[in-house]
Amino acid sequence: MGIINILFSKEVLCEEEKDTILVEDVLQAQIERLLDILLWKGENAFPSFIEALKETGNEHIVKELEQQGEGASCSPTSKIKIIVGVHSCSALYRPVRL
Repeated sequence: MGIINILFSKEVLCEEEKDTILVEDVLQAQIERLLDILLWKGENAFPSFIEALKETGNEHIVKELEQQGEGASCSPTSKIKIIVGVHSCSALYRPVRL
């Protein structure tokens, strides 16, 4: 099960949001659309997003988020903004199963 399906099953994403993400042809566009939606969901979506990343073997992204937040009081929304800015860097952009 991919990140999108996990977030859908946890009711973080609705059917319309899921379809909006999956209609994108390119993985990077899907990632950007997902992160845009999560930003609008507020801070409650972040813990579910982190769990979905872990469940799908994307611990490298979780690790990067944790490192970005070290020494600073980052809100979950700020951390999502960080990953929006760095998700396409070679250190983070490994195959992601959405």
